[in-house]
Amino acid sequence: MAPPNPSYSQNVQDLKRVVLNTVKQQNIDGNKDLIIQRVLTISEFKTKVQDLWRALLTENFVFSFRNSLEITTYCKLEVKYCEWAWELRHNVLQLENRLLNEIENNSKTKTVIVKEVEETYENVKKEIEKYFQQEKNQEILVQWKSKIEKKYEQLKSELIQDLKTKCQELIKAKEKRKKVDENRAQREEKLIKQSKELAEKLRTKDPSEAELQQEFEKLWKKWEKDAASDFTLSPETDIPAQVEEILIDRFRSLPDVYDRVQNSGAMKPCPADYFSLHSLSVAERFLDCASKIYTKCISWARKPKNSGSSNEFSKNFILEQYKQVENVTNNITETVVNYINKKEKEKVDYSPHYIHEMLNLISNNVETCTEINKLTSKEDYKFDLSLHLCKSCIVRFTLMHQAFRTANDPLLYLKSMKDTSYKLFQTLCRGASSVTAFADFLTSRLEDAINQAVRDQVCIDIANEIRQSCPPLKESKIKLEYYLQKELAEKEEFEGFWEYIHFPKTFFKRHISSYVAQHCRKMSCVKIFSERRLDEHYTLVSRVAMKATETSEKLNRAEEKSKVSLWLDLFCADLEKHLKIPRNTLTHMEDEEINDMDFLQESLMDALKRSIKSLKEIFASTSLGDLDNMKQDPEDILFTQMSGCWAQCPFCAAICTNSIEGHPGNHSVPFHRCDGIKGWGYYQTDYLSSDICTTLVSSDNKFILSDNRTFAYKTYKDAGPPYSEWSIVADDSELKYWKWFVCRFQKELEKKYDGKFEGYGKIPSAWRNITKHEILSELEKQMN
Repeated sequence: MAPPNPSYSQNVQDLKRVVLNTVKQQNIDGNKDLIIQRVLTISEFKTKVQDLWRALLTENFVFSFRNSLEITTYCKLEVKYCEWAWELRHNVLQLENRLLNEIENNSKTKTVIVKEVEETYENVKKEIEKYFQQEKNQEILVQWKSKIEKKYEQLKSELIQDLKTKCQELIKAKEKRKKVDENRAQREEKLIKQSKELAEKLRTKDPSEAELQQEFEKLWKKWEKDAASDFTLSPETDIPAQVEEILIDRFRSLPDVYDRVQNSGAMKPCPADYFSLHSLSVAERFLDCASKIYTKCISWARKPKNSGSSNEFSKNFILEQYKQVENVTNNITETVVNYINKKEKEKVDYSPHYIHEMLNLISNNVETCTEINKLTSKEDYKFDLSLHLCKSCIVRFTLMHQAFRTANDPLLYLKSMKDTSYKLFQTLCRGASSVTAFADFLTSRLEDAINQAVRDQVCIDIANEIRQSCPPLKESKIKLEYYLQKELAEKEEFEGFWEYIHFPKTFFKRHISSYVAQHCRKMSCVKIFSERRLDEHYTLVSRVAMKATETSEKLNRAEEKSKVSLWLDLFCADLEKHLKIPRNTLTHMEDEEINDMDFLQESLMDALKRSIKSLKEIFASTSLGDLDNMKQDPEDILFTQMSGCWAQCPFCAAICTNSIEGHPGNHSVPFHRCDGIKGWGYYQTDYLSSDICTTLVSSDNKFILSDNRTFAYKTYKDAGPPYSEWSIVADDSELKYWKWFVCRFQKELEKKYDGKFEGYGKIPSAWRNITKHEILSELEKQMN
């Protein structure tokens, strides 16, 4: 029995007083002179005591004492930041639609974007200021205030710059096709004039439908022959031959490069599953090929074991290099895929310059990775990867080239007008008035413009709807990750886990696309939003037509223009932000002898009502996957919004949970994993590791890098990037989830890494008692 301590009661009383004084918080309520003290709630006090006890156990007082409270506070801040970011991004998406319409309508050659964005930006800045002033735990929040404000300003600058680039590229593209557009308009005007003349001759004969078609075919063939004489079709580009020539020229210093290109099959037709150029599948195919080529390099390293009482801990020497190459390959592939996607959305023609840019992207990325030298020479790696990516992109570039020719070839465009021209011809032959013919023709133009505008707007609407109502996508990236982890556990498919661990960005993007598709099917989003937008456009056109009619009547006396010309000026000017309907494409309609503008307005709205009804029927049976030619897909919008930081822990591959890309401070995660999940193993053995990062950084163990440098886990940051860029705190924070995963997929992991969880890496028996129900319940708590 311990001897009596006469100061025990006094010490307990002193401890009580210190604890109670410590848990008092100071709040400043707007007024700097007013300081209000409050006592922490029981739950807050409990959290602090737990953190204090954890700090005592891990001997880490500086960080751990406030760790839980700071993590909770920062997580809430991340969620708010995502809301603020979405508000600004949504505004810029709407602005993009308006500005690009104005440029297409020839009303703008320069764009003023900053002023348009500033109002939303300033409003959100006020919300940010209010949050930091009124939110609970201000004294903790204040440390991130300036960085969040700076990051939000940076987001604004990035969005503005991106939109400026899109506008400038569209302006340049429009200048390039200016002559084509002018020639197209002249040919179209000539066709309509000839149709009117022929209709005047046939009108008195009351021809049958068959006779009308026969006469129009004669006119069409004559017109087509005349139009063809004005144009010389450029020959189609032999893209495979160009790619082959560029590759041989770029890598001419390599021995036998010509034979290697010829024998690689890179320029042969690709299988169907290459057409999509899915970054993960292409990267995996390359790595599969590379692994066969470099089999001699992939073997467990056998090096002398250093002496010492601690277990020296190292990832397999060669396998680490291979995994590094895998990550580099995936990143390069994703960069190239994004580049090609960007070119497709710009609707530009293929250029051999794109192949050079792709090869530059590959080369620049390879130069930043010193690990490539450990596997093979940089030039060989660049050459092999270039062949694979060129093989994947040829089909995409070919389709891009064909689509551009179809959209911009004058003859092909004019041929696409055949049905519209026949309807006009048919209307004139049946004795319809000029007003009716005018209204029908203008409606056909409006229908195309409204169709495109609705597609673009519906994509933004769907993204906004899903952002607000789909639980996995409502908050921050870390909440989305918990939902994805739950889904993986429920399905118990190892390949899904493997993609999530090693290719998280691709995995997240694929699942966001899945969430979008599921939500759209369940809620009939395309049908609902398209109907709403079609009704809005009908109301808009009705209002604009009425205003144009009223204004043209007043101005007609003072203007030298005809009524129709003046009406079209006013009509197109008011629609320029909303619809792509350039005024210069309607010049052939200016000379119509129409005096009753009210009747014109009435005829136009009657014809448009029929078109809107037809479009509603089309959209009602259209799925999201069937929509094409949109400025942005909903999944791309949402992925950009949810993206955040993608850095992975160099030990366990856990993804940095920060929702802000380029965030301040080090990368971090609330829960680390077993290192064997990433392939780490014990040195000079084939034992995979079953230790967790947060335990290792408080141990006396060491790890060895591929260049044979050795570092203690306690001073892991001395290893330099990426280790020095992470904050791994020694504590007991860990999820049962990854312990269950290692037990459930032990055989699969051992097969993938050619190792085993035995010896030093033996899986603790307690892990095997963890049930699937337990981990799902654990995730539910994290999601709430």
